[in-house]
Amino acid sequence: MRKILGKFTYLDLIIIIIIISAVVLAFYKTSDSESNIQKFTFDSLEMEKANNKFQDLNGAGKIVYSRLTGYNSINGKKETVYGQVLWSNDKEMLLNVNGSRILASNYQNRYADFYFESISLEVVGVENNTVDVILEPINVTSVNDLILNIPEEYQIYAPLSINPQKETLIQELTNELYIKENYAPITTSENNEMLNITWANPDDLRIIDQVLGDVNGVSGYITIRIFNVSNDTIENLENKYKIKKIVKLPI
Repeated sequence: MRKILGKFTYLDLIIIIIIISAVVLAFYKTSDSESNIQKFTFDSLEMEKANNKFQDLNGAGKIVYSRLTGYNSINGKKETVYGQVLWSNDKEMLLNVNGSRILASNYQNRYADFYFESISLEVVGVENNTVDVILEPINVTSVNDLILNIPEEYQIYAPLSINPQKETLIQELTNELYIKENYAPITTSENNEMLNITWANPDDLRIIDQVLGDVNGVSGYITIRIFNVSNDTIENLENKYKIKKIVKLPI
């Protein structure tokens, strides 16, 4: 053994130690062998990475929970919260914690209920019969046109051009969404002529419709993620819309 080690320089040994440490860390970040639950951990500077991982998992039909360690934004006490991830972007994560919606973000977010220091994502199961239905672009008189008459739970992702005169309503819309839904599943282009609806549910869409009114715009491709979908619902959508494709999850 000494002869073998003697063939390595100090630099070689340092590189070997770094490689071994990276492998151990990667294993720690992605698995929990005792509980058989897949886990991914991130620190407070890795929210973008955490969001990307959640979107990958959610896009594969996975049920994702998160354990957040940080501080209550009201009383400043250090806490740990745990609940199902309902929605996420590069800066925020919305959890269902014992029936209450908790918005977690960094210290700069004035809307946040919880300021996180660490994030753990856990895959606890898979949604049954979940599909992404991709619709061809449509003319949109109002956001009400995007609300589906189906019994299943669903979310919508859609880019939408809007009347430039609606620019003054964007801040009002953002405030209304945070007040009523505790998050805002929208982004806008720099000139506020494009509204991106980012995985909004029907209640979100109704608020957007109430605030903006008629938008008289055109959508891009619309993605509808439907959970526990039935064959009747798929058939009804095929009869009503031009569907580009239907993707069954998990992929």
